Amino acid sequence: MRTIITAVIAAVVIAAGAFAATAVVAGQATAQESDEPAIDQQHVKRHRGAILEETLSELVAAGTITQAQADAITEALAAKAEEYQEERQQRREDRQERRAQFRSYLEDGVVDGDELAEFLSGLPDDHWLKDPNGPAAPYLEDGQLTTDELRRLREGFRRHHGGAEGDALAPAAEPTGAQI
Repeated sequence: MRTIITAVIAAVVIAAGAFAATAVVAGQATAQESDEPAIDQQHVKRHRGAILEETLSELVAAGTITQAQADAITEALAAKAEEYQEERQQRREDRQERRAQFRSYLEDGVVDGDELAEFLSGLPDDHWLKDPNGPAAPYLEDGQLTTDELRRLREGFRRHHGGAEGDALAPAAEPTGAQI
């Protein structure tokens, strides 16, 4: 039992060390002022795995964990990484579906109350569009959303989140689903 607890603690330390090393390397790369190219993310990712493998090998050599435990840690981390990637892909697909749905609602230039209710029901409870005091609240009071209201809401959102007026992110005359 003690060995298992030690292995779990070692895995946590290894993972934390790998992430800390990534942050330090990425921070140093960003802070470089020489003509040398910054270390890219792929380089960091390759070395993160090497750091993990090296640390696990050292722990096995020191007798802190067994090779089977090191293999189990590596497999668990790989499974977790795959799980995160699948979740990220699912979120991406969900966003695409919501955009397509909203685009279909905008075909007549107005998202009516029923369409709006259906769209909002598919969003998480803490989504900013559902906040009764949020930035969309004044536009949603009448139970519909026009393309003009959507444009103003979008412009405010862009300003709040760093988009400059007149840049490539500025809204077109008529918002499309890709702009939502």
